[in-house]
This record gives sequence, C-alpha cells and structure tokens, in this order.
Amino acid sequence: MAAKDLIVDDDYIRSMGDYFDKEGRRLEAALGAYLQCLSQVKDQAIPQGDTHDAIESFLSFATSLKGELTALSEVAKARSERFISQIDDTDQYLF
Repeated sequence: MAAKDLIVDDDYIRSMGDYFDKEGRRLEAALGAYLQCLSQVKDQAIPQGDTHDAIESFLSFATSLKGELTALSEVAKARSERFISQIDDTDQYLF
C-alpha cells in the first residue's frame, strides 16, 4: 500500500544539515561585524551620554549571543544526521 510508505530523502536531509551549519556560521560572522560596528559608533561617534550608555548596555546583552548561532546550527546538523541514523536503524537498512 503506497499510502503507508514513508520515503526519506537522505541526501536532502544531509544537505539541509549542511545548510543550517553554513548559515549559522554566516550569521555568527554577521553578528560579529554588527557588534564591532556598534562598538565603534559607541566609542567614536557617541563617546558619552545616555545614548552611549544605552548602546553599551545593548552591546553587553548582544555580545552574549556570540557563539549561540554556531552552536544552534551545529545542533541542527547533528540532529539531521541522527535522524537519518535512526531511520536506518529502524528500517534495518532495507533502503
């Protein structure tokens, strides 16, 4: 019965894992560049005052995100690989 068949495209799942990994690293680099620019604005364009203090506060929170995007993308890649492995174990490598 075709209605009960489940088709898992291993190549697609692996490619999505690679995509999430690559995009996580790209977003991490973009975050780093953004934080660097914001820091330069704070230090050079707004050296004091309430806006300076607000940017400094924001930077301290935003800096805590560093490494999180890469970690999430690595988890997504690992889960895609684990999903394929679990499917293979369940169907006993029939396909």
